Amino acid sequence: MMINSLLIITVLVSILFLIKIVDECEANNNTTFDNNYVITYGNDHFIQLNQGQEVQLTMDNTSGTGFVSKKGYGSGYFEMRIKTPQSQSPSIVTTFYLGNKCDESMSNCGHSELDFEFLSTEGPPYNLQTNVYSNDYGGREQQIHLWFDPSQDFHSYAILWNTHQIVIWEGTWASNGTGADWAKAPFQAHYQEFEINGCEYGTTDCSAANATFWWNKKQKWALNPRQQRSYDNVKAKYLYYDYCQEKGMLVLFVLLGLSCKGLLLVKSQKSDSNFDENYKVTWGFDHVLSLNQGTQIQLSMDKSSGAGFASKQSYSSGFINLRTKLPDRDSAGVVTAFYLSSDGDKHDELDFEFLGNREGKAVTLQTNVFANGQGNREQRTLLWFDPSNDFHTYSILWNPYQIVFFVDDTPIRVFKNNTKKGVNYPTKPMKIQVSLWNGEDWATDGGKTKTNWAYAPFKAHFQGFHVDGCSSVNSDCNSENKYFWNTKKYQSLDSNQIRAYEKVRKNYMNYDYCSDRSRYPTPPPECLDKP
Repeated sequence: MMINSLLIITVLVSILFLIKIVDECEANNNTTFDNNYVITYGNDHFIQLNQGQEVQLTMDNTSGTGFVSKKGYGSGYFEMRIKTPQSQSPSIVTTFYLGNKCDESMSNCGHSELDFEFLSTEGPPYNLQTNVYSNDYGGREQQIHLWFDPSQDFHSYAILWNTHQIVIWEGTWASNGTGADWAKAPFQAHYQEFEINGCEYGTTDCSAANATFWWNKKQKWALNPRQQRSYDNVKAKYLYYDYCQEKGMLVLFVLLGLSCKGLLLVKSQKSDSNFDENYKVTWGFDHVLSLNQGTQIQLSMDKSSGAGFASKQSYSSGFINLRTKLPDRDSAGVVTAFYLSSDGDKHDELDFEFLGNREGKAVTLQTNVFANGQGNREQRTLLWFDPSNDFHTYSILWNPYQIVFFVDDTPIRVFKNNTKKGVNYPTKPMKIQVSLWNGEDWATDGGKTKTNWAYAPFKAHFQGFHVDGCSSVNSDCNSENKYFWNTKKYQSLDSNQIRAYEKVRKNYMNYDYCSDRSRYPTPPPECLDKP
């Protein structure tokens, strides 16, 4: 396969846990390993799990193992969910990369490659190296310290662009010459997510000129303002080596006509913002604990009290995110809430309410919308992952056009501003509110299942205290020029978001007030809108 150029390459790293469904992907992917991949070596060190939806690669001092896609690709969005080996040792390298193969029959082929390389250490820190090869020219290493432990759970890693391969192998170079500690073997890495969003090479035009593929569309040609800020934030805080800063290498790349621009994008949630910058504790002060220099907050609840915090400012529009890990074990009756709310009787409110359950049963996520004091717009969704295992990102997009509730970038609810049809739309300034409290009278099985206080204290954790919001003291919170969340891209869902939204509603929603004819014989006007 010949790859003519790698002119626009973006490498993304996601911090969403267990499941991340970006706007191009869908939930509940049932693609199995055998659909798109084949083992390349180390067959006896390879195991398929969960009916082929997960594979385990093992390495000891006899062999490692690897697999590769069956087809070659000329462009695409390639994503893999990976959990690196828990037995940490120098020299153990887990990789996920795209690369072409050249042989003597292919003139002017030139090796091209896009790399994720997880450099195992006795971490933290946990090191991730990316590299880009084009026409045999590599040496473009960038290295970051991951802000999480990649061996504790699955994380999603994606490359926007070309041929697909995965290997786990031993590399002394990765640890400054320190060999592997084989006493800790076998080293085991796990992979999930085997669907491929790629243009098969040689079957059609895979270039950016072919806009039939979503990854070639104009909105994918450059970062949007929010991505650019996230990219700059990660480079500033976590990038510890950049080939562009090596003077000799930079001169070489300038002579070759190559660029240092745009080779690494890490998608973060600004999780290092300090709590005190934008928030304050509002109640249950002795049940609040600040962790990691204020970048994480723990709320606890026992029989005596729960706890809560709120933003210092009110906002009139924004894209509000919070990374949350819910109480584990038996959390029946426990309510963890993240919501926006205005003051006064006829208040506006946008709710995430996580309704705890008995251990082993799915947590219900209830959303609600209040406008001018009118609520009773509940929708309930069974989460497709365990939200107590790790942090997930929950977001509320609120602009003059729509309100969208997101779970790890997947839209689960859309509320359109259609006042012409009689829709009552939230417009009052709102503060961000977070609380952990006892809702046993209603939260689980309609109040039949009570809180088991033997498991107290119940603890919820929160990160990501940066606020993308327009303070209500401003008069231009609907400006498209000033605030990215008001721009055309955020005024409606795109086609991929709609597919993900519809799939989640079909597979996981178990209550929608719009369909409850006992409460609403005539559906409210907002129920007639499409996303």
